[in-house]
Amino acid sequence: MKKNRVIWIVVAVFVLLLLTVGGPILINELYKKNSGYMTIWGAADVLSYYGMIIAALGGVAGVYLTVYVSTKHYREDAIIGIINVARG
Repeated sequence: MKKNRVIWIVVAVFVLLLLTVGGPILINELYKKNSGYMTIWGAADVLSYYGMIIAALGGVAGVYLTVYVSTKHYREDAIIGIINVARG
């Protein structure tokens, strides 16, 4: 179980790093060539949108982590309260 968790964390960090660093590099390379499909927006617009998407995902992850940790602490406090009541 612990080995799977470590592997999952390493894969998640790699994917996040790839998205964070690779995305802007890919966008830059696509707009440098200036051939093929032409868009009505520029590279700066695409990078701005990409940054907002990354920030939104970070915000959602932060809220999820906050709720998860708060729920865990609430349950632990409830269990300690039940044990203290049982002891009298």
